Order: sequence, then structure tokens, then C-alpha cells
Amino acid sequence: MATTINDLLQRLEGSVQREKQFTADASHEIRTPLTAIRGMLEVLTRKKREPEQYEQKIKLVINEVDRLHALIDQLLQLARLESARVPVNMAPVELHEFMEDLASKWTPRLYQKKMTLRLQIPVQVIVTTDTSLLRFILDNIMENAYKYGNSGGHIECSWHMQDKSLTISDNGPGIPEIHLSHIFDRFYRTDSSRSSEVQGVGLGLSIAKKMADLLHIRLTANSREGEGTAFILFFR
Repeated sequence: MATTINDLLQRLEGSVQREKQFTADASHEIRTPLTAIRGMLEVLTRKKREPEQYEQKIKLVINEVDRLHALIDQLLQLARLESARVPVNMAPVELHEFMEDLASKWTPRLYQKKMTLRLQIPVQVIVTTDTSLLRFILDNIMENAYKYGNSGGHIECSWHMQDKSLTISDNGPGIPEIHLSHIFDRFYRTDSSRSSEVQGVGLGLSIAKKMADLLHIRLTANSREGEGTAFILFFR
């Protein structure tokens, strides 16, 4: 009994510490765009400026507001997932058609970086899943490949019948091994991803992992520096 109680107290303490860290991380991420917005507005009020300068700063403020809006949406989504309040509607899905639809959405954006998307999904592959949640998972993986992938690179989506897995791989810079085990952690971003040119707060893959768990999909990642990254979804 004493051992059971000690184990329970340790789990509770760990849960409290994780929530404290989450609160601290969320507060920091929210303050960052708010600080930027305040700074830009203060600059505008110091002296009269040309209309072009006002327009430039206003566009920057709008970008920060959009960033804040996206962050709040992700935090709410994460809260719903962790409180088990996300409805799951499982149904048979023809994967080839589903991925074709996903590809049509991503092709224009990939074209901007001269990236190509290759689909190797046999016709008539059926998986049982929730299409809305699966689309969110794959969009986050695609977003990751798009943001960190090399210009002129490629993304490949392939189905492996033997283990019923879907692999989304890119030939980008890859993820250092020291970071790979943390990429599904909340707010975790590798050093190279903290560049101001790469937008994000490190919640997308964490949410994708929790959604995969809801769908009984095992989501893993493999990567080698300089060779690219592969996300693998194992279906039941």
C-alpha cells in the first residue's frame, strides 16, 4: 500500500510540474508577440512619419496578431485534447483519394519553394480513421516539411502494405539526434528552428501526436542530419 501511495504521489507531482512548465511556456509565447506589438506601436507614436512607414509597421502588427491568434487556437485545441473533449468519428477512408485531395491543397505552396510532392499510394487502400483529425495530423507534418525543407527539394508520401504504415519523408536538413526524441514535446523547437524566418511555437507536432493517439495511430519520426526527416504513421 505504501508503495502504491508513493507511486501515486510521484505521478501527481510530475503532473503538477508539467502543468507549471506548460503555463510558463504558454505565458512566454503569448508575451512575445504582445511585446513586439507594443514596441512597434510605441515607435509609431514617438514622432510623425511618412505614410509608407505607418503602412509597414501596421503590416508587422497584423502579422504578430495573426501569430497570437494561431497560438491561442492551438492552445485551445491542446486543452480539448488533454481533457478528452474531442469527438472522434471513425469511418473507412480510401487513402489514395484522400492523399490526392491533400496534395492538391499543398501543391501551390510547395511551388513557391520549387518543391515537389510525390505520392506512392496504391489505389483501393482502405484505412479506418477520422478524416478531420487525420487531415490535421498530415497538414502539420507537411507544414514541418515545407518550413524546414530545402528549396527545390521534394516530399514523398508512400504506403507500406506489410506494416500498414504511411511515410511522409523529405530531403531537407534533417533533425539532430539530440533533438529527435523531443520533437513531439509541447513548445519544443530545435535551435535551428528558432530563426525568425521560421514561424511557429512548437505545438503543431505535439497536437498531431495526441490526435494520432486518439485514432490509435502510432506516430514516429526518423531523421539524419543532411539527409532529411521521415514521419511514419502506423495504422491498425
